[in-house]
Amino acid sequence: MKVLDFDRNGDEVLNIYHILKTNKIEICLWQKTKDYLHDRLQYRFHLDSINFGTFVMNFSQVQHRKINFRMGKIFCYCEAEAFIFSASIIAIGTYKISIELPNYIYLLNEHEAHMVQENKWVELQSIFKEYKRPAATKTTQRVFTEDERYKDVRETPRGKPSEQKTVVLRKLMVNSKVEREFNLFDLSQGGCALLIKDPFFFEKGTQVELVRIDNEYFTPELLGEVMSVNLNGEGASQYKVGIKFLGSVK
Repeated sequence: MKVLDFDRNGDEVLNIYHILKTNKIEICLWQKTKDYLHDRLQYRFHLDSINFGTFVMNFSQVQHRKINFRMGKIFCYCEAEAFIFSASIIAIGTYKISIELPNYIYLLNEHEAHMVQENKWVELQSIFKEYKRPAATKTTQRVFTEDERYKDVRETPRGKPSEQKTVVLRKLMVNSKVEREFNLFDLSQGGCALLIKDPFFFEKGTQVELVRIDNEYFTPELLGEVMSVNLNGEGASQYKVGIKFLGSVK
């Protein structure tokens, strides 16, 4: 069993959430009944969205059956990606449910995944107890970002604008481009960083075209590549996207 802590394994956790959301992978949510060793209420859901400002995950049910969970703790298991976590319910709708972001995600080996599927609670819980989790820090704390790791070896220093500026860029996809405007975080000759609220909009390796910064247009547009997407230490509800300039668009 491998345990992912958001503060220590932020990139891996975000990648799991991204796979769940973009590929519409089913995840089983269940809750113990009074005779929980032999029975449990369970439903299958898709991940709709995550609000990293309020630390809430929103799910839609696959089968459209009435959800009979009670407020409290539930377990979330994904067979396709072989992980499990527990969290508290925040709100229950007719076919929707909102839960807190978990502190830990447990990646299961084949034997552990089989125990989950067979509902072998006594054996499974013994494994959880044997694992001594590291002292946790709150998810709201700062993540050690790519910017901090490499700030001493940059070819060109980055500077923050003296006043708030915006950057307009196009996200390049297979058959289309999506143009959006974002707040600029910092800028150098070799790249820039911008602030976003949805960490799923960009992936590491995504190519973009920078159109303008405020009213200054790039002619031709400037080609860039997303190098990192990390929590912004200056605001837990925002994410910082690091972009490396690759040269002018030909």
